[in-house]
Amino acid sequence: MVSERTVGRVLAEAQLKPHLQQYFLTSHDPNYDEKRRDIVRLYLRPPAGATVLCLDEKPSIQVLGRKHPDLPMKPGYPVYREFEYVRHGVLHLFAAFNVRTGRVLADVQEQKTRFEFIELLEQCAWHYKRGDVHCVLDNASYHFAPEVKDWLVAHPRFKFHPTPTHASWLNQVECWFSLISRKAIRRGVFDCKDDLHSALMAYVSHWNGHAHPFDWAYGAELLEARHACAA
Repeated sequence: MVSERTVGRVLAEAQLKPHLQQYFLTSHDPNYDEKRRDIVRLYLRPPAGATVLCLDEKPSIQVLGRKHPDLPMKPGYPVYREFEYVRHGVLHLFAAFNVRTGRVLADVQEQKTRFEFIELLEQCAWHYKRGDVHCVLDNASYHFAPEVKDWLVAHPRFKFHPTPTHASWLNQVECWFSLISRKAIRRGVFDCKDDLHSALMAYVSHWNGHAHPFDWAYGAELLEARHACAA
């Protein structure tokens, strides 16, 4: 019979933590390495004179109000928030993150279809009038709808670079979505869609006031090492 203390000591010495677990998702994309290298090259060595944008949507952001106001924090006590909420619908945030400058073009929409996505592309085309525009984006079906393909034919400067399946972490706009979630959405109280819309666009304006590119956590040294191994 082994005591709990002994088991704990053995696990600690082996640096094993059976009480913790993390999830992962395997990509079976046959072109995984090719697509990854293509996107990484855009990040590390973008074509001269070209713009690299990371496009995506943050869908179904809930417009949540509270039945009662928060109780403010006091010394030794956190903010108390009413558990029950009132749902006022959802909004969808479309965004394009400029890899070189960090600036974001964004639009808030009631729906998430190919037509709203084309509106984001139109905004990008108006803002970036010169040179090729390389767009990193995921494999959502409406990103490659016939209307979007027709738009690309009419705008040959724009070139799509899809991420491998189940590898949206390669898209840097996901990092920015994490920021806006924590700083503008998660602790917000929104009594109508206009409140949420205003909060989202206010954060976009604030971000662009001091925009900066990301020091991407998936570092260049590791990327180059993997390239060398795959060569």
